Amino acid sequence: MHNGSNPYDYIEDYFTADYYKSSYSFPIEPIPDIHQPPLHIVKDFVIKPPVTRKQAGRPKVKRIKSNGEESRPMKCERCKKLGHHNKNTCSAPF
Repeated sequence: MHNGSNPYDYIEDYFTADYYKSSYSFPIEPIPDIHQPPLHIVKDFVIKPPVTRKQAGRPKVKRIKSNGEESRPMKCERCKKLGHHNKNTCSAPF
């Protein structure tokens, strides 16, 4: 630093490389079988659904399309052509 002091005097030991290395100095034990956890863990651990409340306001009516579902093309009621749907502004002759 500018005044000749050591910058490591101003930080905690937690942020030093020696502290980082000491945290990984112990051996890491492998998981015995990831597809079959120990039975004492499975019996005590029950996941329950979250407690939810009904949303305020009127529910949505429009259906949410699933992934990959395509919409139908719009068709004019008067001339039966695809691409536009307003029969009042259709320019096709009767």
